Amino acid sequence: MRVVFMSVESEVECLAFGYLGAYLKAAGHEVMLCRTNDDDTIVQLCENRPDVLCYSVTTGWHKYYRDMHYTLNTFFDRDTIGVFGGPHPTFFPEYVSSLHNGVIVRGEGYEVLVDIINSLEHDGVVDMAIPNVNNNPLRPLMDKSTLLPPDRNLMYTYPDNYNNPIKSIMASFGCVFSCPYCYNSNYRDLYKGYTQQLRPIETVANELDELRAYPLELVYFQDDIFPVFSSKWLSDFCQMYSTVRVPFHVQLRAEFITDEVISQLTKVGLHSVTFAVESGDEKFRADVLRRRQDNNIIQNAANILHKYRLRFRIENMLGAPGESLRQALTTVDLNAACQPTYGWASVFQPYPGTKLGNRAISDGLFDGNVDAISETFSSTYLLNTTNARAIINLQRLFSLAVRFRAIRWLLPLLINLPLTNLYTKFGLWFKRFCYKSKLYHVSRRTLCTT
Repeated sequence: MRVVFMSVESEVECLAFGYLGAYLKAAGHEVMLCRTNDDDTIVQLCENRPDVLCYSVTTGWHKYYRDMHYTLNTFFDRDTIGVFGGPHPTFFPEYVSSLHNGVIVRGEGYEVLVDIINSLEHDGVVDMAIPNVNNNPLRPLMDKSTLLPPDRNLMYTYPDNYNNPIKSIMASFGCVFSCPYCYNSNYRDLYKGYTQQLRPIETVANELDELRAYPLELVYFQDDIFPVFSSKWLSDFCQMYSTVRVPFHVQLRAEFITDEVISQLTKVGLHSVTFAVESGDEKFRADVLRRRQDNNIIQNAANILHKYRLRFRIENMLGAPGESLRQALTTVDLNAACQPTYGWASVFQPYPGTKLGNRAISDGLFDGNVDAISETFSSTYLLNTTNARAIINLQRLFSLAVRFRAIRWLLPLLINLPLTNLYTKFGLWFKRFCYKSKLYHVSRRTLCTT
């Protein structure tokens, strides 16, 4: 059968489509990728209708993809079924009732999608008894050591993805933490015994070898937390990666950034690091965000990264329920003390079902309307608080204030002015400047020579 993955334009390749496409191809199906703004390809789809349209949906994009599927079906000579997977259908199964000729996949979908397409091919309809479909019970999580490698040819359908010198890969799946603003604890409830799974080193090595067939200057490990906490895995990884000779980026927790870990990684090509602070107020960070890291741990992590002359980004979140404006400003101060290459901030999103999302609803700060949630973390602040405008303005000015001390001094005044649009333009300019010239710039002289 002919299966088309529909996606918005993005310079970052979609690993989910790569993995799903690999399983569909192995089952003998034809797969392709189409961007929703690719008019020429969409015209071809209308002339030669695919059998199935697939969407990977996060909360905020759920309305867009629902409407996109309906619109496409109005142009086809007959209805084409849509399969909607990803976080939003997983945690909001009622989403299926809003779809036109669609089904949802909850949880892990590698084998589920194959079963759906096979049933369509054999019977002309989806077998509604397939596990994970709509509200059916979930099958166990797959052993990630057996996972097929993602279909890179599918992921690099478009030239900007193919030519992007930054290529993504996973060394592990899942996260061991349960932050109250994240759905990870909900996912753990769905899959009893769920934990982070580390991929065997040889499978990571094989995938890195495949990447050499494409333009490549930086390997970006997309793991929620790169698994440095396993000393055996880390040692084996460093031994393997010493022969790769391509710089790489990882995402870590501050408490995992030690001199020993960073020293090992730097020797084999570590180029840059991302870690999250979320809030600069220790008590708020521990009591509300459930991140028990004191500021000394965070500052020490930054000092170690500076010691090894690594670029690094710090991630933060402003305006969570119960956070005062004073506490939000301490987040700027802590970031400024750490002197990251780029200090990044989002505004809190009250995802219903998460502990903090539910708190926002129970405190009367949010009406629970999931359709009001925007596509990105920074577009819209939904909490009904007296400091709402100041929080939005602080988010827009955050990166500039972390870098330039004069702006930090003026912040109490600036964030209360009705200049959000102007602040947005300055923030976007600074982000592009940092990303292009510093954080992700890769010189061939940075290649490991040991």
